[in-house]
Amino acid sequence: MSIKDFDKSKLRSVSGITKQQHDLIFAFLQGAVYVWCKLNPNEWFALRDLMGRGTSDNPTDDGNFFWNGTPMYDLWLKHKNPNDDSAEHISYALRQAAIDGGWILKEVLAHDKREFDIRESYRTNQYRWIGGKEDIEPQEDKAKSVD
Repeated sequence: MSIKDFDKSKLRSVSGITKQQHDLIFAFLQGAVYVWCKLNPNEWFALRDLMGRGTSDNPTDDGNFFWNGTPMYDLWLKHKNPNDDSAEHISYALRQAAIDGGWILKEVLAHDKREFDIRESYRTNQYRWIGGKEDIEPQEDKAKSVD
């Protein structure tokens, strides 16, 4: 199914962050999607491919969750209890931050001018860009003046 056919009323807003934080995360993920499409055309992706991989049981396994200095860090802080540094709690906070990030990613793709397929796989949504180079590479200006 195409993300364009997805009912946008089913998008969830992420609570607990400011509009500015949301907008920065949105732009950050939009840039990550652009890079993915440029480097991996026709490949399926999920948030974990863009922001860090881990297993569903332990998202810190083999994961790149060093989000410090990125807008994604605010999602982790939202769920992190400052009084609990246990591995279980950190894993929980990462899972919850990834869920929030997934909702914002879905919003990014639903509003993108390009078209994406969507499928559910292993309790997460995956997406694949449907398009060609014309969608991601700058077009020459055909209205250039002739001297």
